[in-house]
Amino acid sequence: MKKRGQTMARKFFVIGSLMLWFIIVVFCLYVLKTGGHLRPKAAGVENVGFSVSGKVVFGDTGISGAKIMISRDGKNNYGYTDSGGNFTFGNLNGTYKLKVEKEGFKPAEANVVAQEEKFQNIILVK
Repeated sequence: MKKRGQTMARKFFVIGSLMLWFIIVVFCLYVLKTGGHLRPKAAGVENVGFSVSGKVVFGDTGISGAKIMISRDGKNNYGYTDSGGNFTFGNLNGTYKLKVEKEGFKPAEANVVAQEEKFQNIILVK
C-alpha cells in the first residue's frame, strides 16, 4: 500500500514538470515571434540594429559640414558630415528618406535602406 506522502510528492513532481515544459514552450514561441530578439520593444519602436552610412562628395572631394537629415514616418534625425564627408546613422531598420544640404550646393535626396555593410555615396552639384 502506498503512503499518502509519496502520492502527493509524485503529483507535485508531475505538475511542476508540466509547468516547466509549458514555460519553455511559451518562451520559444515568444523568441520565434520576435525574430530572435529578446529585448522587448518600446511602444511604437521597432527592434533595430542596422545603419546607414556614406560619403557626401562633389567630384572626388568629400564635403565636410553637410547637413544630413534622415526621416521616416514623420520622425526626423539629423547630423553633419565629418572632415572627409562621411556620415553614419546607427540603430535603424527599414527604408528612410535621406536629404543632404550644404550652402553653395543643390539639395540632394535619396531613399536608403538600413542594412549591414551598406554604404551610400551622395553626390552634390552646384
